[in-house]
Amino acid sequence: MEYKYALNKSDIDSIWNFKSKEEYVDKWFLMESPIPILAIWVAYILFVLKIGPETMKKRPAFQLRNVIILYNAVQVIVSILLFNLGMSILQDVGYMHVTCQHDDKTERKVPQVIERVMRVYVVVNK
Repeated sequence: MEYKYALNKSDIDSIWNFKSKEEYVDKWFLMESPIPILAIWVAYILFVLKIGPETMKKRPAFQLRNVIILYNAVQVIVSILLFNLGMSILQDVGYMHVTCQHDDKTERKVPQVIERVMRVYVVVNK
């Protein structure tokens, strides 16, 4: 049985030697070739699935309760600060208002929609 979409050597070569890339990206850290990223990935998988469990097999578990509490507190504080920053940016740009402002168009549309829904309800139930 032959697969219709099987990769052959020319397909693999065209993926590996992709020419429509930005050349300046090759100078970036870990971007010249996929091999360093694959090596980091393989090392991580080996550590998580093999080396780490064998190293910790005869050791007691780490006590991380206080570290986790501190981490969660920092996350909450940073989230609040980012929310406040986002709200202040939205207010400065004009998308959010500090005070309530009436919008006459929406004020008129809501009762009209409710009235039409009630009218349809009455007509359907007759």
